[in-house]
Amino acid sequence: MERVAWALEGSPDSLELIITWPGGGNRTSQKVPSTISYKDGDMKWGVLRALKLLLDEGQGMSYDPARESKNIINKMNKDTVDIVGEYLQRIVSHSTQLLERRFGNTLNCMELKYVLTVPAVWSDRAKTSTLRAGISAGIPASNVSLVSEPEAAAL
Repeated sequence: MERVAWALEGSPDSLELIITWPGGGNRTSQKVPSTISYKDGDMKWGVLRALKLLLDEGQGMSYDPARESKNIINKMNKDTVDIVGEYLQRIVSHSTQLLERRFGNTLNCMELKYVLTVPAVWSDRAKTSTLRAGISAGIPASNVSLVSEPEAAAL
């Protein structure tokens, strides 16, 4: 969940990174801001960190930011998959807006496919949680897939 890139089908070698993000002002970054917060039930970029690690219950609990985020999520009575889904929904929404500016109405005729990355060592349960978060974000189940981070890095 650190970077967002897109390519047209048939042109996978021409990947383009999205480098502008809400709250960044005039700054650009290849990495998606991965710290979020909630105020009055509305998600903002801010306090919760290391969310991806929380999707695999066997990972991250020795990492202070993940542990702190888990404590906050528990106090909110929310599920980690739902929180990550809301985060992904914001990323999808922002990315779609940028693609609409680039392609205009043509984007409505395009089938968007989403590829989420997971650590190579993740359990099947953690991979399923990642897919559930993507679907919770509004990504159609038929259009979302997973790839390991090493495979994605090879692109």
